[in-house]
Amino acid sequence: MSLTLIEEIKTKGSYDYDARKKVETLEKKAEREYVKEILKELKDTFIRYNVKYIIGTFSGGNDDGGFDDVYLANDKSEEIKLKDEFEIRRDFRFFVDKKNIYKFDNEKAKKISVFYTITNSEKNLLDVLEDTLYSTGALEEYGSFAGEFSVSGTVKLDVFNYSWERDGQESVETYERNTDEGEL
Repeated sequence: MSLTLIEEIKTKGSYDYDARKKVETLEKKAEREYVKEILKELKDTFIRYNVKYIIGTFSGGNDDGGFDDVYLANDKSEEIKLKDEFEIRRDFRFFVDKKNIYKFDNEKAKKISVFYTITNSEKNLLDVLEDTLYSTGALEEYGSFAGEFSVSGTVKLDVFNYSWERDGQESVETYERNTDEGEL
């Protein structure tokens, strides 16, 4: 495996928040580049099948959540039903390079070295739809869905301009003080 240096980030120590955020930004950028590569690779297939969006419905809260359903949709956001299994396997199978990020902390030199290596593997879009939507960052603010809230909605990714929209509802549990006194 050959590693290529992306950046060396100077740190103030092992818990340098700013340095960690820079590394996180590099990781997110690499993930988003990968999603764009997938969409570019499948452009002709999307046109052939009239695919305009990848849509996912999500729900969660209280330590559990994620996408419930993910599907391909046309320009009216209607689900596209793919019929011929052989044609689907052939047309939605693709090869794309993925940048895998590696980070090495060097406490003595007070730096984090960020490297990448490229892997090229065969994928099938129908198998990676959910991961593709997660990689947009659309559900990032919910993290692991841990919290006293409940959310539901949809994420719609435009496969040609690489933009996404999230629409839904969020309710937050509130607590009110409740005191009482009594006498027997």
